[in-house]
Amino acid sequence: MKLDGIILDADVCIKLGKITSGRFIELVIPLISDTIFIHPSVKDEVKWPEHAISQIDTMLRDGKIELLDDKLWNPFDSMVYSQTVEILKRTMVDPRKTDHHMGEVYSLAAAKTKGIDYFLSDEKKLQRKVDALLNTGIDKGNIRCITLVDVLNMFADGTLSGIDRETAKTIWLGCLEDTLEFDRIIWP
Repeated sequence: MKLDGIILDADVCIKLGKITSGRFIELVIPLISDTIFIHPSVKDEVKWPEHAISQIDTMLRDGKIELLDDKLWNPFDSMVYSQTVEILKRTMVDPRKTDHHMGEVYSLAAAKTKGIDYFLSDEKKLQRKVDALLNTGIDKGNIRCITLVDVLNMFADGTLSGIDRETAKTIWLGCLEDTLEFDRIIWP
């Protein structure tokens, strides 16, 4: 069963885009959800590899990813979004590196504003911050951060379908992860 909706982070796009043996952004992401978003700042963060950029551009052109442009929102959504950005920036952004983590900030604020349940990012410690700053503890409206490991586990346990073990291992190894961990933990 696919997830209700996801918003993408640059790190996942870059990792999948580095694997030149296939078009894994175009293959994997639509298997996770039918409703896929990317914030313009995250799209702009994906400056390389070209293989990632071309796949994102193709999916945008084909309507498989929606560019979630906060500049086009109604006044109420814009207010909620900008206030959420400010809350997240205070905790997530180092004042000495003001551009660092801004893709995550904008994406999470957009997810909260628009009710997007899943944020696909490989920032492993992000869920604790999201829980503390954005999630209420009530099931509806909470954002769950999922990583590529989570996604591969969902394919392995049958929660998601469309990727076999061999393809999942190609993705795992393409992200420069350890083959023993894949064989023992991810998909034994």
